[in-house]
Amino acid sequence: IGSSAFYGCTSLKSITIPDSVTGIDGAAFYGCTSLKSITIPDGVTWVGDYAFRFCDSLTSVYCKATTPPDGSSGNSFGMQRIYVPTASVDWYKRDNGWKSYASQIIGYDFEE
Repeated sequence: IGSSAFYGCTSLKSITIPDSVTGIDGAAFYGCTSLKSITIPDGVTWVGDYAFRFCDSLTSVYCKATTPPDGSSGNSFGMQRIYVPTASVDWYKRDNGWKSYASQIIGYDFEE
């Protein structure tokens, strides 16, 4: 998903990113104030800086990637829950890009 692709979009409430996406550029969803839920497919290997910054309504992030995607710097996930594959919880909590959200990371069994 390209840089600033949905920047400032106020009507987007939920999105499931297609399986064909492998990366989310910086500021892709920056300031999407109505976005409440996002599902990131397992093929995403990186999340750009500030991709989800100022998404003030965001309450749930579902990240299906078993390997924590690189990046996530400055995303300000706030106090929402970040659901990751149960077997990967410890890995996410130790990963440099995700460890600042450790208290919000919860194991989830994604169904295919």
